[in-house]
Amino acid sequence: MVFLIKKLGYAVKLDIAEGKNSVTGSAAIASGLKTVVGCVAGLEADASIDAYSGITAKPSATAGSIDVKVWKPTSVSNPTPIAATIAKDVRWVAWGYK
Repeated sequence: MVFLIKKLGYAVKLDIAEGKNSVTGSAAIASGLKTVVGCVAGLEADASIDAYSGITAKPSATAGSIDVKVWKPTSVSNPTPIAATIAKDVRWVAWGYK
């Protein structure tokens, strides 16, 4: 899929990649793009206090990849986020250039 963004009067053609990966803690995910400009990711299942509270994603330093991290609270009484210890399914979308 390709979409156009008009930026400062110029049309920019960006390609879109998407997928689903199982992530434990963190993972570098190859998007299939040559260069990633931006990305978003989300947990496939609902978050819960005893499981996982959030997810972060950003373009990776490795060309064409995104870095995804899944977080969980330290405990029920301590909400400080730590890396997840059990694999969770993550859906992601990245945009950039092929």
